[in-house]
Amino acid sequence: MRAESIDAYSQFVSDRRKPGEDILHHLTPEDCHRLHMILGLAGELLELYTAKTQEARCEELGDLEYYLQGLMTSYDVSRITKLPLTWEWDCQSRFEAALEQVLTHVKREIIYQKPAQTVVIKSALREIDRELAEVELRYGFTRSQVWNANMQKLRARYPQGYTDAAANRRDDKTTA
Repeated sequence: MRAESIDAYSQFVSDRRKPGEDILHHLTPEDCHRLHMILGLAGELLELYTAKTQEARCEELGDLEYYLQGLMTSYDVSRITKLPLTWEWDCQSRFEAALEQVLTHVKREIIYQKPAQTVVIKSALREIDRELAEVELRYGFTRSQVWNANMQKLRARYPQGYTDAAANRRDDKTTA
């Protein structure tokens, strides 16, 4: 089977996704904490990219520090003591701004139990979709080529559908 349409690719993904019930069944309080910290870190990084003022940047940097520390503590990782002298943030795009919106609103919905902002999320996902298509074209790929390469990889990894054992084995990464 080749993915010649979004419907075929959508069905392929649906057949191989890990069911939410399985995730929930194994979810621990620490998992929830880590999920919260990871989503927060990703969202705040992207919010930093879109911050327009020094005040907003400082706020986002503080939020980043908070989520980073929570995640590092969870994994018992020490912070670095020798900091780099300079760093340049030159990676700002519509893709990242849209991703920031998705991460922020999903985090608020799941972690903070706020009402879902589905209009915002859907709009941002469409923007990500447009930007991703452009990136694929810039790299010389069609969507169909990308979908089919992904399907080939996941068929090798999950020939009978998703399992944790198959995810950990990574059969698609082994070479003969």
